[in-house]
Amino acid sequence: MQWMGQLILTFGKYRGKSFQWLVENDVGYIKYIVDRHVKEKQRPERGPINGEWVKDYLLKYIQFFPHVSCHLEMCVDRAIYGQGRFKSFTFEEMWKWYSLHKQLLSDPQCGSDHERRMAQEAHTSVKQWLVMAENDIATSSLKRFRKYILDREKAQHGAPPPYSDCHHHCYCHFQQLIGTYSRYCSGG
Repeated sequence: MQWMGQLILTFGKYRGKSFQWLVENDVGYIKYIVDRHVKEKQRPERGPINGEWVKDYLLKYIQFFPHVSCHLEMCVDRAIYGQGRFKSFTFEEMWKWYSLHKQLLSDPQCGSDHERRMAQEAHTSVKQWLVMAENDIATSSLKRFRKYILDREKAQHGAPPPYSDCHHHCYCHFQQLIGTYSRYCSGG
């Protein structure tokens, strides 16, 4: 990994700077370069990409830095929500608790009182960002979170429920969320 940190950018405003320098000084630029590179590579009609091998190595290098790679669009599930009681939860964990709330409301047999409270708190926390106009949200991270939830809701409405049996569905959600729930109960 250390040798990758010494690789030098051959393009852009930081031409001549090392990957290590870039990680330490401008995460926003890394996000811009790598997100754009991933989109370019996905285009079937694409031609040669300027600095493709350098961008490929930059993408590999930043995977060693979760605090950097979590900002990439391809890693948006791992981005940290960072708010209140849920400050260490990822976007994906918040989505799961938020979406589970409706299922828990509709079936009194589903989930414990603690799980219901957890889902209710997560739902309330998420909902505050959904009812706000995007321009009223101060941070780009929370704007991104809002977009993430809205995109997931849109995708969910277009897909049929994966299970017909609610109890099985709740059980599967709880199994996925058990680590999150443990962190919540321990305050961590």
